[in-house]
Amino acid sequence: MKDLKIFDNEEFGQVRTSIIDDEPYFALNDVCRVLEIANPRNVKARLNGDGVHTMDGVDSLGRRTDVTMISESNLYKLVFQSRKPEAERFADWVTSEVLPSIRKHGAYMTDGVIERTLTDPDYLIMLATNLKEEKAKRALAEAQIERNKPKVLFADTVSASSRSCLMGELAKMISQEAIRQGRINEKIGQNKLFSWMRNNGYLCKSGERKNQPLQQYVEQGLFEMKKGSYVDSKGANVITTTTKVTGKGQIYFINKFLG
Repeated sequence: MKDLKIFDNEEFGQVRTSIIDDEPYFALNDVCRVLEIANPRNVKARLNGDGVHTMDGVDSLGRRTDVTMISESNLYKLVFQSRKPEAERFADWVTSEVLPSIRKHGAYMTDGVIERTLTDPDYLIMLATNLKEEKAKRALAEAQIERNKPKVLFADTVSASSRSCLMGELAKMISQEAIRQGRINEKIGQNKLFSWMRNNGYLCKSGERKNQPLQQYVEQGLFEMKKGSYVDSKGANVITTTTKVTGKGQIYFINKFLG
């Protein structure tokens, strides 16, 4: 039975790890708990099967149990799919602290490993090669996390993204996020946002449809049009059309300005 090594973090709690076929693996249940994924069994079915193994373990009562372990690439797959703002911090912790500790030069540095490196030059070369590959993999993973950041970066700002909002509300969201990031110079008001939307081809510039979205962006789900009516001072019924930004559009434009 391979050993399980437990890492403890104040924010993420305990995460069990192991080395399987000279590669780091992580307990699926622990990863799902951190990322608030409700059903690990359903998640397992979506992962690359070559990177899923079962190990012997013990539960909190000391009874033997099976522990599903997932590879590093499967771990990153779950991180990329998560909408939790904490997912990026979890990935940073894994790459900066956990991996270097559990995979010292490509292996657990047990007494046996240390002794072998002193007596077997080929083994030492293999470890050095693994270290180089590990660094390359980590660099690729960190680059992928950076590319995926806009997908989750503003999840907390647009927590109510299931509802549409007015342009003025979107301007406030962008400004609040800019302040939170220390980018106060990137705040924007409603009128300036309308102007930007027109100049960048999202809204019509003039005529009866001024400030109404182009049809292609309505079809993409970024905007919706709300019809209304009122009775004017002469008793005539007046039809109004209001441009609203959908939840998808809110995330899109916040990322466009600050992503």
